[in-house]
Amino acid sequence: MQRQPRETKTQRTDWWKIIGLALLIAGGTLFVENQLHTGWLYYVPFLVLAAFAIWNGVFKKQKRFLLLGVGLLSICLIMFSVFAVNIRNTYTLLGVSFLIVGVCWLVYVFLSKEINDQYDYWALLLSGIFAGIGAGFLWREGQFLDFVLWVSLGASVPMLVWGYIKRYFGLLIAGFIILSGGVGVAVAWGEPEIEVSSLTRTGIMLITFALGWSGISVLSRRFVDQVAWWPLIPAGVLAMSGGGLLIGGGVGESGQYVGNTLSIALIILGVYVLLLRSGFHRK
Repeated sequence: MQRQPRETKTQRTDWWKIIGLALLIAGGTLFVENQLHTGWLYYVPFLVLAAFAIWNGVFKKQKRFLLLGVGLLSICLIMFSVFAVNIRNTYTLLGVSFLIVGVCWLVYVFLSKEINDQYDYWALLLSGIFAGIGAGFLWREGQFLDFVLWVSLGASVPMLVWGYIKRYFGLLIAGFIILSGGVGVAVAWGEPEIEVSSLTRTGIMLITFALGWSGISVLSRRFVDQVAWWPLIPAGVLAMSGGGLLIGGGVGESGQYVGNTLSIALIILGVYVLLLRSGFHRK
């Protein structure tokens, strides 16, 4: 097992500088605030320390300081939202807080290239998830299906961007599945007051799933040497089933339609597997 390198003397000195600066700013700010009673000077230590840590992380290429600075920046902005802006609504406060954390992670993504000579795209995923949770709290005060929609968007879009830039086919598949799944569920079932049958809602959901699988084939040429046609098989099955439920009649008729579609889909899948085994894709 490879041992982690120990901190150098310069790195330990930087930590002591931050601790000393924090104590100095905190003491001075507390003294001035007790004299002036402004109500906003309490945010200054966090803002100054965040700027100092980010500067130290970027120009000395130390990721830990950059992470510390981004964390302090998010704390400062959340405190400002709570006390200065005086947000009282719980859903609004939670939404703004999560959005702030998401934006701060996005700041980290852009600054990470100064340290690693490449972007830390994993932080882009965190940024999207936090932003999606925040949007879920803000959009109609946190209904469950709104969370499904916004969190799926927040998770899938960074996956698609990350996968497209780095040419990771697995991220493309996961991104489209999460995107179509979240959007399909939210669109189909998100308006319960509208008088639409459950079969119609299920049909809309399945068609949306099919569009997601189709998107994998559309963009697959970016990732592999040839177009990946296999995602069109589940896309076709889902589209046919969804279309049958969407335009079908009663429950019994729709069930029969889905059964027939499934049998045809299995036959098509069997033929595809046999042709794949025979090596037709190499010709």
